[in-house]
Amino acid sequence: MNNTIFKSRLTRHSAFMARCASARLTPNQFLFLSHTHRNPGSGTTDTAKALGISRSAVTEIFQVLRDRGLVTNTISQLDERRTIYQLTEEGIRLLATLLN
Repeated sequence: MNNTIFKSRLTRHSAFMARCASARLTPNQFLFLSHTHRNPGSGTTDTAKALGISRSAVTEIFQVLRDRGLVTNTISQLDERRTIYQLTEEGIRLLATLLN
């Protein structure tokens, strides 16, 4: 990879990390929000697979974001053992801000 491409990617990555930090989000919290928004009906297992993290890590991320009012959860009507995540209006606004 040439130096110009590397510097460009590093600059974009740094800008992304700064936006996450200003929103008080870790990269995995951002990925949780993004995945949940793009994949309605996703639950713990789906999200863990998509993000490449454990189910317990997904649960911890959810709890932090829930406490901030960014996400909610419901029990699946098809399978009562399954939790479904949704973004709140505040979560949707924050994600839109980060993506712009």
